[in-house]
Amino acid sequence: MIFSLLSAAALAQAMPLDALFGRVAPSCSVNAVACQGKPNVCCVPSNGKLVLSIQWLPGWCAANNCAADILPSAPEATWSIHGLWPDTCAGTQPPKNGCDNARQYQNINDMLTGTAIYDDLVKYWISYKGTDIASYNSFWVHEWGVHGTCYSTANTACVGSNGADVLKFFSDALAVRQKFDVYSALWNAGIKPDGNTYNTDDMTAAIQSAFPGVNVQYLCTGDYVNEMQLSLIGVGGGQIAKPQSYPLLGSNKECGATVIYAEGPNGVVPPSNGGGVVPTKTTTNVVIPPKTTDVVVPPVTTPSSGAGFAANCPRSPCEPGNKFTDFSCDPTGCLSKIAAADYHCGYIGWKKYCVGLVSSVCGLDACA
Repeated sequence: MIFSLLSAAALAQAMPLDALFGRVAPSCSVNAVACQGKPNVCCVPSNGKLVLSIQWLPGWCAANNCAADILPSAPEATWSIHGLWPDTCAGTQPPKNGCDNARQYQNINDMLTGTAIYDDLVKYWISYKGTDIASYNSFWVHEWGVHGTCYSTANTACVGSNGADVLKFFSDALAVRQKFDVYSALWNAGIKPDGNTYNTDDMTAAIQSAFPGVNVQYLCTGDYVNEMQLSLIGVGGGQIAKPQSYPLLGSNKECGATVIYAEGPNGVVPPSNGGGVVPTKTTTNVVIPPKTTDVVVPPVTTPSSGAGFAANCPRSPCEPGNKFTDFSCDPTGCLSKIAAADYHCGYIGWKKYCVGLVSSVCGLDACA
C-alpha cells in the first residue's frame, strides 16, 4: 500500500530522502558525470544523456484545436515541461515501453497528491489534451512508464519504495525545467512571444549564450514553434543535469529556418520569479480538499449584483493574482464554487479567465 505521501512530503522537507527511507546514502560527488567511467548509478543515471523537452502550448493551440481550458491554464512567462527523457550513453532511446514492467504505475496523480511538488506538477507539467485530472494522470503515467522507469537514480534500490521512485523522477524533472529557463534567455535577446516570426538560429544563439554547450531542437506545427528539446547530461552532487553537446534524435516535426513565437496566454509578459522559476510557497498550512466531482459548496444566495462578494478577502477577485487560500473570505460562496469548477483557479493561481468565472459560474456581475 502506498504510504501517506502527505506525511512523507512534510518529513522530506526536514530530512533528506535517504534518512526518510532508512537507506545509506551513496557518495555522490559533484564531479560525477554520467557516461564517464563507472559512476554510481544511484548518483548519476545509467542512461545518462538527458533530453529536456519543454512545450510552448500557445504555439500548439495556435495551430491545433485545443481544448478550451488549455490556454487559460498554461503557465505564464515560462515554457511548460513535456518530459525529461533518459537516452543511452550511445545516444539511442531505451525500450519504447520503458525499463521496468513491474513499475508501470497507473495512479501517478494519487501517488503525488499532497506532496510538496504537486502544485508545481499541475502548473508546469500540463497536458495539451485537457486540464482535468484524468488527462493529467494519463500524461504523467506515460512519462513515468516510458521515461521515469529508465532513470536509474529513481530506482527503488536507490531511493526506496512506496512512491519514492515516482517522487524522485518528477521532482528532478521539475527542477531541471526550472534550471534551464529558456523563456528568459529568449526574452533577454529580444525574442518575445508576440506572434512575430523569428529565426531559429537567433533563438539557438540566445539559449546557448545562457547555457553554453547545449544543443537545441525545435518542433513545430506549421510555422508555430510548440516544443523545444535541449541536450543535457546527468551529473552528481544534487546538480541533476548540465548542458552537453550531442546530436538530438531527429523528428518529422522539426521546424524550418524561421518560426512564429505565438503570444502567451496573457499577452507578452516579461519574465518574473526568475523567468519561470517555481515560486517559493508562502503558505504551508493550506489544506487542499480532495479533488472530486461531488464537492459540496455553499449555495450562492446573494443577488446577481454581487452584494457582499469577497467582502472579507485580502484583495479583489476582480483582478488576476495569487490563489486565494481561504475561500471563507467570500460570504457569497462564489470563490468556493469556482474552486470546485476549476482546479487552477482554486489552487494554482487566479488568472484573468478566473475573473470571468465570477459571472459565468456564479452569475454575479460584481466584476463586470
